[in-house]
Amino acid sequence: MKQKKILFAAVDIGWRINRYKKLLKRKHKSAISITSFVKYKVPASQFKASYDYEFNYQELNQILQWSKSLSFFSKAIFRYDVFHFFSGETILTRKLRKLEFIIYRIFNKFVSMHFVGSDIRNPEYLYWKAEKLFHPEWDVSAPKIQQQWQLKLKEDSLRFANKIVVSTPDLLEIIPSAKYLPILMDHQEFESSFSEHTSEKDKFFNTQKIRILHAPSNTKTKGSKYIDLIVKELVNNQNHRFEYIYTPDLKANSNSLYSVNRYDLFQLYREADIVIDQMVIGWYGQQSLEALLSKNAVVCYIDPLYSDHLKDNFPIFNASFDKLSKRVEEVASLIEEKAIDFNSQIEWVKENHSEKALYETLETALNLRSS
Repeated sequence: MKQKKILFAAVDIGWRINRYKKLLKRKHKSAISITSFVKYKVPASQFKASYDYEFNYQELNQILQWSKSLSFFSKAIFRYDVFHFFSGETILTRKLRKLEFIIYRIFNKFVSMHFVGSDIRNPEYLYWKAEKLFHPEWDVSAPKIQQQWQLKLKEDSLRFANKIVVSTPDLLEIIPSAKYLPILMDHQEFESSFSEHTSEKDKFFNTQKIRILHAPSNTKTKGSKYIDLIVKELVNNQNHRFEYIYTPDLKANSNSLYSVNRYDLFQLYREADIVIDQMVIGWYGQQSLEALLSKNAVVCYIDPLYSDHLKDNFPIFNASFDKLSKRVEEVASLIEEKAIDFNSQIEWVKENHSEKALYETLETALNLRSS
C-alpha cells in the first residue's frame, strides 16, 4: 500500500499539530508520513515547539513572503496527498488562496480546513456579545458575525475543501455542514510539562485563601473586562476569603500578545483553586481542560444552545455574568468542604478529549478511514 503523505499547516493555535502528529503516527505507523509547516512560530519564551518548516512571515517583506511561499508550494503540490490547514491559513498568501485551492483540485489533493474561532468569526461580534450579555437591555444592533474576508474564506472552503472541521460548537452556526472536532489533550504530555515547569513554592499568589485565576489569551473575546470587574468586587467584599490574580495585571512586556508565558501559566494553575475561563463564546477551551487536569475548579459560560454537545458528568461549573459572583462563592464552599472530586474531572478529560474519543473524527478529516 502506498504511503499517504500529510501536511499540517500553516499556523498552530492551541498546539494541535504535534498532538495530531503523535496520535496519527502511533496509529498508522509507516502507512503515513506527516510534515509540519508554519508561517508564524510562537516565541520560545512563550512556548517551545518545533516544526519541520518554520517561516516567520511577519519578519519578511512582501516580496520575500511571496517567494518563500511559492517555492514551498511548488514542492508541496507534488510531495503531499493530504493538506490539513488550521485557522484558515494556507501555504500561499490570502490573495492567492482561491488559485491555490483550484490547483489542489486539479492535482486531486485532499484538502481539510480546520477553523478555531477568530479565523472564521468576526471578533467585533464577540465584543458586541460581551456587552449584550452584561447589559441585556443594551439596544445596539449586532455586527455581522463574519467580516467580508471571512465570508470569502468560508465560500472558498465550502467550494473546494473535501472536509471542514471546527473546534467549538458555536462555529457550526457559521458552517452547519462542518464537523465538530473537540480539543485533543495529551494528558501524559501535559503532566510531564506541568511537572517540569512548576514548583511547589508559590511564585504568584501570596496567601492561603481561596485563590481565583483569570488568565485570558484575548481579553475582549473572553469577556475579561466584566469578569475582572465582578471578581474584584467579590474579593474586595470578602478579602478575608479570596485572593485573585488577573494576568493582564502581571503583564511585563507591553509588546507581547500574551499576558503570561505558557510556563508561568502552568505555575498559576498549580497555585490556583478556581480558574475562570470565559463568559462570552459559550463553550470551554483548552485552558478549561488544562485547569481541570491541574486539579482546579473551573468556571465557564456554556450557552444552552450548545448543551447537546456536552458529555455526561460534565465537571465545569457553568455561569453567566449575572451569576458569576454567586457561582464563585458556591464553588469556594465546595473547595472548603473538600467536596469536589478532582480525580474524577481528570478522568472526564481523559475519556472525552483523548485519542480514543476523537480519533475517528480526525481520521475522517484526513481521509484515512480506508488506510
